[in-house]
Amino acid sequence: MALAALIRGQFPRDRLWIIGFSLYAREFTIEQLPGIAWSEWNVGTNMHAGFQLSRRLLGSQKGGNKQILMVTDGEPTAHMEGAEAEFAYPPTLRTIQETGIDPALIELEVTESVIIQGAGEAREALDDIAALGVGLAIDDFGTGYSSLAYLKRLPVDELKIDKSFVQGIVKSSNI
Repeated sequence: MALAALIRGQFPRDRLWIIGFSLYAREFTIEQLPGIAWSEWNVGTNMHAGFQLSRRLLGSQKGGNKQILMVTDGEPTAHMEGAEAEFAYPPTLRTIQETGIDPALIELEVTESVIIQGAGEAREALDDIAALGVGLAIDDFGTGYSSLAYLKRLPVDELKIDKSFVQGIVKSSNI
């Protein structure tokens, strides 16, 4: 809301559109923002749909500097196939390609449990995604049953060790 006030006051000829995206994307007004509940928007991160709607809105604007600022708490997990959203986690190669953003700007964060539960499929999907240049972080390591030896076989860029795994390690006599 502060950004909208800034644009209205300092750049009165410019326009701000607010796009919310989850499985699908839709436009919101400033007045709607305080009443939006997160429970309405908790399935997937369809950046592809968000970009499509943003480009359509920007295309209707005459002249001026056109910018898309995207704020998200996740990686692209859905893309549009015609009018239908296709959801997959971890993100598929196709979803990342359809989103159209530089893969180097994406870091896919996958929990240890997701990798362990679908070991073969997860490994193949992660290899495909890493081949695009997407960064890979393993979150919550130490909460499941994986090993460091298994991690050596994955295209991991960052390992986020769970607090419960290291808590008390200095005091332990098992080291």
